Amino acid sequence: MLDLSPHQERLWFLQRLDPTDSSYNVFWVQRLTGRLDPAALARALTAVAARHEVLRTRYLEQDGVPRAEVAPPAAVPLERLTVPGDPDPLHRLVAERVAEPFDLAAGAPLRAALLAVGPAEHVLCLVLHHIAVDGWSMQLVGAEVAALYRAFTEGKPDPLPPLAMTHREHVAEQRGAAGRAAGERALAHWTAALAGVPDLELPTDAPRAAVRETAGGLARAELSAELMAAVDRLARSHRATAFMVLLAAYQVLLARHSGQRDFCVGTPVAGRSRVEHEGLVGCLATTVALRADLAGEPDFDQLVDRVRATALTGFAHQQLPFAELLTALDVTRDRSRTPLFQAMFALQHAQSAPLAPEDGASEVFQLEYAQAKCDLALEIWREDGRAELHLSYAAALFTRETAQRLLARYLTLLQALLAEPDRSVFEVALLPAAEQAELLARGEGAALAVPESTVPARFLAQAERAPEAVALECAGGPVRYGELAASSARVTGQLQAAGVRPGDVVGVFVERSPELLAALLGVWRAGASYLPLDPKHAAERTALALADSGAACVLVTAGSAPLLPAAVTAPRVLLDPGAEPGTDALPGLDRPAYVIYTSGSTGRPKGVLVGHRALAAFLDATGSLVGGTGPDTCWLGLTSVSFDISGLEMYLPLSTGGRLVVPGQRAAEDGAALRELVRAHGVTHLQATPTGWQLLLAGGLSEVPVALVGGEALPLPLARELRARAARLFNMYGPTETTIWSSCWEVPAEPATVSLGGPLPGTRLRVLDQEGGLSPFGVPGELVIGGAGVALGYLGNPELTAQRFVPDPWGTASALTPPALMYRTGDLVRYRADGGLEFLGRSDHQVKVRGHRVELGEVEAALLADPGVRQAAAALHGEVLVGYVTGGADPERLRARLAKLLPGYAVPQTVLVLAELPTTPNGKLDRAALPAPTPTATPASGAEYAGAAAVLHEIWCEVLSLPAIGPDDDLFDLGGHSLTMARIAARALDRLGAELPLHVFFDAPTIRGLAQYLEEAS
Repeated sequence: MLDLSPHQERLWFLQRLDPTDSSYNVFWVQRLTGRLDPAALARALTAVAARHEVLRTRYLEQDGVPRAEVAPPAAVPLERLTVPGDPDPLHRLVAERVAEPFDLAAGAPLRAALLAVGPAEHVLCLVLHHIAVDGWSMQLVGAEVAALYRAFTEGKPDPLPPLAMTHREHVAEQRGAAGRAAGERALAHWTAALAGVPDLELPTDAPRAAVRETAGGLARAELSAELMAAVDRLARSHRATAFMVLLAAYQVLLARHSGQRDFCVGTPVAGRSRVEHEGLVGCLATTVALRADLAGEPDFDQLVDRVRATALTGFAHQQLPFAELLTALDVTRDRSRTPLFQAMFALQHAQSAPLAPEDGASEVFQLEYAQAKCDLALEIWREDGRAELHLSYAAALFTRETAQRLLARYLTLLQALLAEPDRSVFEVALLPAAEQAELLARGEGAALAVPESTVPARFLAQAERAPEAVALECAGGPVRYGELAASSARVTGQLQAAGVRPGDVVGVFVERSPELLAALLGVWRAGASYLPLDPKHAAERTALALADSGAACVLVTAGSAPLLPAAVTAPRVLLDPGAEPGTDALPGLDRPAYVIYTSGSTGRPKGVLVGHRALAAFLDATGSLVGGTGPDTCWLGLTSVSFDISGLEMYLPLSTGGRLVVPGQRAAEDGAALRELVRAHGVTHLQATPTGWQLLLAGGLSEVPVALVGGEALPLPLARELRARAARLFNMYGPTETTIWSSCWEVPAEPATVSLGGPLPGTRLRVLDQEGGLSPFGVPGELVIGGAGVALGYLGNPELTAQRFVPDPWGTASALTPPALMYRTGDLVRYRADGGLEFLGRSDHQVKVRGHRVELGEVEAALLADPGVRQAAAALHGEVLVGYVTGGADPERLRARLAKLLPGYAVPQTVLVLAELPTTPNGKLDRAALPAPTPTATPASGAEYAGAAAVLHEIWCEVLSLPAIGPDDDLFDLGGHSLTMARIAARALDRLGAELPLHVFFDAPTIRGLAQYLEEAS
């Protein structure tokens, strides 16, 4: 029995971890045309296996340690098949043989098949496990099989010279004193070079599963001879190689997709440092992790120099002891991704096919098959000046379309980097022209006519046209258009008597009632803009808004006046139903309509000033999509007036002759009462936040003609439930700064995902990267909104206005958009491959858990997928990720379910069940009010063990050479690695008669966890 090399040990462990994994199968498939001698071919294969003992070695286990057993030379089985010329069954048969996993303990890691397509056409398929060969070895095997085949068909003896070194001698060399010293030097180098390196967090098409899948796909593209020549020229100018230039461009591609400046890219190295190694078949190659350094906005010249220095140093320390390195770096064991690097790169030189039948030829058999050793791996095959790009990708994470887009972007980026090597790598062109045009088209809303009149002018026109038509449905009876117009005129008179002038700001501190609508319209008729204030909101916020806005006065009623904070200094105007009407001073389209205070990132609210033109244009655009206009429509005024989306509920019906149902405060908080209002008044359009819709559904609302949902991310389960109860359902999105809603998506009958949809007419959406360029399809970026709905800015805060409202490079000043500005939302979104616009959350809702980036929205979506969960939220408290749910779900069962869906770091350490999630006055989730978890005591290391746990404790102490271990001490924190796991599993099988699959150690790396697994398994 022989030792394995360190790299072979790692490959053996990976196969033990997942015996069904075939991602480390290495294949050589040739299409042979001409007369073929199968017997000579079989003899040549047997001679090569006899020559290289690693090709007839199996790998057994002794006390958790792999050992190599070399079989004596014997005939290599050559499977013979006859297949029709149809390419489909041929490719299927070859792919099946390539994809079949090896049982490394059962026999040699070599399979051979000869598929006869016709009398003079064959396909030879050799499949070997990486534990026995590397890329260099496969070329040797191919060349030696070809040389032996020619000799045997010509009646000549074996022409190959004796080997200068055997594989067992190479392993002994590595295990010897010199090899161990080299390994220690490499470990010291890599520990320092890779300390603190983060994982590469590439945006994916599908969520990352708890356990990485190895099924892959392959995308191809051509790299022209002209571009390759430019690569060579730049490489020579830096005393670098083409590999270094191409790797630098790949790092830029990954950086601009991930937003990271620091990550690793794995690259294979031959590991053949001596002449004797050149003819040796075996797994000498290894993979080194080259750390990318894109800090400081380097240009391409600078980056190539950095890559050159990193590569030269790394290649000088090729003997990478991987398991020891992971322990030294304290890398979190995470089965959802490969450790250290999640992307790979290689530059290969294509070799001519060496094996050709008599009077025939051979060529590489193009097999559409790939296995994913990591998330993405780019191989560039160079031949005759040109090159071919092969991008293998994890099929569980990426679609083929995304992979092809990545290759197209790489070629565009490489050309731009070579053309402008002195420009920042983050500023050069990334997007191919076709993709850029498609992104621009998707973000451009339909044309919208310039509004001809303001909302108050439209309302007054309706009142004059049909004064007896019902405008409001209230608890006290209907209010007609003429009555509402008269009431608003009296408010105007009171304001003018109080000294309010056009352009002033007037606070409206009025409860839900017909008086509220009269007050809002009356402010406009006085030429002022209103500041809506909900009497139920916090007194401090109300006082701050009134002071900050410089309100000329504040309108109150007898019911709301006692609730006005004492700190308010603005004059109070008590609404008087007997006041004299005022004189209309209607504002123009260019004047401010209202000021609404929204929460700021600093915690201090800021006043958003919205103009009449933007409001009128918004109503025109929204009405064209969702309807809700005219005398046959009826809206429910559910939303608080201090939340800007209430403007749609109030003004779309009142400016077009429709009706508005105004529930009282108590009814607005009672789902059953709201259900009755909807039924009694024939409500046609109902709008609410997802939280508000939960209230309505809990109250028994069964159906509504048109439903709108927005203000928060729409969970998919809620989208499906709402769509089943609404004839039409629209998911709306938009910040206050762009006037209520900016995008709209009509939810299909059976939604598979949730989208923000497309821009409203007259609106422009752009998804921008950190440099202000367009984010590619699939890549997150900040949503920036332009067009008719952009607000006038922040009241009294020109500095913040200049930061958030920026020039629109795609727009021009016009009657609809004077001036052409865009608003930076701070929201993270991306265009999916299917064109849907996906909301990812606020940029400040991304958190780091054990060094991994976690989207709280993804955790919340996984929680909501459980049928026992009604509402869900997630938050980070210190270092603890916490899940919050309402409903009847069991927290531990929920965590166990999430462990199968999410990567380990994204599973909440604790789940709290709440009666209700806390909400803001506007009905949104109040993350700041989510309670912190209660700390739990940590069991002492001297805990008493019984049963299987006692045996496991004994085994752990033996293997780790420790006197005592606590039940919740983490194996990897104690210095455990791959062989440690294998030893523990072997001894557990021997003493307990129970098998511990190696993957269980990742899911439950504690004595308590393993004991619980054994108990459940029995």
